[in-house]
Parts: sequence; C-alpha cells; structure tokens
Amino acid sequence: IKEKCQIENYKQEIWKKLQEEKPQFIAAIDRDPLLVRVRAWDPESRSLELQPAYYTDQAVTNHQEIIETKICSDKTIDSLSKEEPQGKLLDFGKSPMANTLGISCVVTFEDKGGVLAYRSRSVAFGPEQIEGLGSGALEWTELGRWERDFKSWCAGGISRKLEEEIGNGASPEQFVYLGLARDLQCAGKPQMFFLLNRDEKVFDGGIYSQWATYTPPKILDYNLQTEFRDLFYFSMEEAKCLVGSDTGAISRVTKGAVISDEFRMNLALALQYLKK
Repeated sequence: IKEKCQIENYKQEIWKKLQEEKPQFIAAIDRDPLLVRVRAWDPESRSLELQPAYYTDQAVTNHQEIIETKICSDKTIDSLSKEEPQGKLLDFGKSPMANTLGISCVVTFEDKGGVLAYRSRSVAFGPEQIEGLGSGALEWTELGRWERDFKSWCAGGISRKLEEEIGNGASPEQFVYLGLARDLQCAGKPQMFFLLNRDEKVFDGGIYSQWATYTPPKILDYNLQTEFRDLFYFSMEEAKCLVGSDTGAISRVTKGAVISDEFRMNLALALQYLKK
C-alpha cells in the first residue's frame, strides 16, 4: 500500500477519510474483535496459513462500503487486491488486503425449505438486505479454538453467530462443510460455506419464537442493536429461483429486497449437496 499510494499510515488515513465521508458506516462499528486472516493458500496441499487481524483492518480494505473508494488520484482500494494490468486477484501472500475469513451457513429444514433474514438498517455490513443465518467472520478466540480441528473451529463460530442472532445454535458436528471461495464483491475476501439441516418443526415452534424474544417490541425502533428485523421461510422451489438468473422471480421471492450474492452462492452449494 505504501509503495502503490505513498500512504505511510494507511489504516489511520483511510479511517479518517471514512469518518468524514461515511460517518454512518463508522458509527455502526461498535467493536473491534480479533479475527482470522488468511495469510496464504497452498492449492497442492489444500491448506490455509492463518494469522490474527482486527475487524477494523477489514473495514478499511475488504469491506463492500469502501472498496470503490479513491485513495489516491487514480486508484481505488479494490485495485490494491489485483495484479496490474491483468486484473487477476493477487495471491493471499502478496495481497495488502485484510482478507479476514468469512463464515456463512444456510439453514434448511428436513430438505424442504429454509430461513432467510432481513438485516437491520443499523448494521455495518449489508444493511436492509436479505441474508442467510449465521453469516459473519471467524474470530481468533472462538471457544475451543485450540482443541478443535479447523472445520469444527469454523462451525463453532457459526454456532456462536446463530446463538447471538436467533438464540438457537447447534453442535459443530451438525454442520456440513460445502466449500471455500473468494468473494469478488469484497476484493477477493475468503469465504467458507456451510449447511445446517434441522428438524422442520424447529422454525415455527423454536427458531422464530426464540429469535422474537431477542427483539425489542415492534412499536419501538426494533432495528436498533439487533442483527435482523425479520425472518421468513422459503420453500425448495423458491430456493431454486433465488440461485437462478431470473431477476423478476428472485424479486418476487424476496418481495423486492436485495439479496446478498454471498447467500446465493451458499444456497447454490447447499442445493447441490442436497441432491446427492
């Protein structure tokens, strides 16, 4: 970053810029946990090299809110993640981006459907868009970090997110690992995808009612300090629409709300797995 843009203290300078230009985004960041950064990927051994990084490192590099921000006369933050002039994503070991490891999960019920969530307007990432449950970043200090294998570490992180967001987690062995990809909308940020297939009866009698106990009364501003403003069920037929290319069909299922590409990718992998 210093060589490309002559910015001595990149994080501090970009943080000041965001405070001036995107104060609402900065205001939505109320904690700075230590996350897991992918430092390198070895395709031959299919192994990741990891190290800690702060959430605010991601906020000034890989975050959707800022990757198109101009940081010098002719460069955007997104351009730092790519080779010149080909435009190919840099390897993790050569990339100046934070590249914190994202974890995402599709929750389905007896292979008959699943749950989507409308995100609150107050969150920093993807406000007011539709997302799956249990999406977030893997934290370096997840419980059991040193006793579990890597898959269980990630699954434990998703379970924590589910507990925080809907009051209903799961044990690590219940999660099915689906794949690892790089998110092009977030400058090649690494993302791990999982599936959690639950008892269908859990939704009305369990997940939805448990989530509702975590939300303030709807007569108040229930977007404040809550991840989601509503949950809704989708059928497997609707799931097929959501991963398709018919924008009209997608809009009808989501009732006009924007749905994240991260969730669509996760759902596509889940549907492929459930066909087996």
